[in-house]
Amino acid sequence: MRKTLLDMLMKIVEANNSKSVIAHEEIDASIEKLKIILRLSKDLKYISIKQYEHASKMLIEIGKMNGGWLKANTS
Repeated sequence: MRKTLLDMLMKIVEANNSKSVIAHEEIDASIEKLKIILRLSKDLKYISIKQYEHASKMLIEIGKMNGGWLKANTS
């Protein structure tokens, strides 16, 4: 999970310095990977339901921001 989060952070930095649609698509892919890891972590009881809900909300917000950045860069 940490590696995927760090990879996503690096992709966000790269996307902010470029107008590449591919960079934003890679961020979306990282978000999807994290959602799966989170769900698995919850199911295996590595994290609580409350932690899962909080992290899921944060990932949704990051996804919305990524979509906004993409829209702003392609306009």
